[in-house]
Amino acid sequence: MTLNQINATYIIMNTKTDEDTLKFCQFYNLIPKEKQCPKCNVNMNLVKNAKFTLGVSWRCPRPCKNTISIRDKTFFNKTKVKISEILLFIYYWSQEVCNFKYISKELKWAEHTFVKFKSSLREVCAIYFIRNPVLLGGPGRVVQIDESLFVRRKNNSGRMPNINWVFGGIDCLSKECFLLPVAQRNACTLIPIIRTYIRPGSIIMSDLWKAYD
Repeated sequence: MTLNQINATYIIMNTKTDEDTLKFCQFYNLIPKEKQCPKCNVNMNLVKNAKFTLGVSWRCPRPCKNTISIRDKTFFNKTKVKISEILLFIYYWSQEVCNFKYISKELKWAEHTFVKFKSSLREVCAIYFIRNPVLLGGPGRVVQIDESLFVRRKNNSGRMPNINWVFGGIDCLSKECFLLPVAQRNACTLIPIIRTYIRPGSIIMSDLWKAYD
């Protein structure tokens, strides 16, 4: 089944057991099928381990016996939330059915968990479009532009958060997007970006025109 055909029922049916969940994630490249030991630089084995997520972990076949969680360096890293629940949340978010009232009912999540994963998905999308820019619009095509503030506070501590502004646009017809981090939110910074990523003749819509004057 392609990504466009996936629905909540399909996810639930294919994540009933730990083994099913692992197969699902590896099929869609959410968890790697191979992993190299950072100490020995050899391929690790996927072995049963009840102490780890889905009852398995990566283990080095060499004497170092290094053991690594299958969550390592994946979207599921640094959280104890069940992978099957995260998969459902990703689906609901992609379908724009992602308000806290609905998620708390379906997944029994606390608000801080909801906020964390919603922010993480936005960050993943931002990184993708920064790395894979597209040219939007064209004569008569409407492109909507906006800016957004990304805030990351490490470990929910009281330290000052990292604050990053991102500027982006979306083609209202094709739904293609671009996103770029910006140090300054002024005309000298934003207008060259508009000229680079939006085709001439496009109709540009925004409620932030004062920034571009």
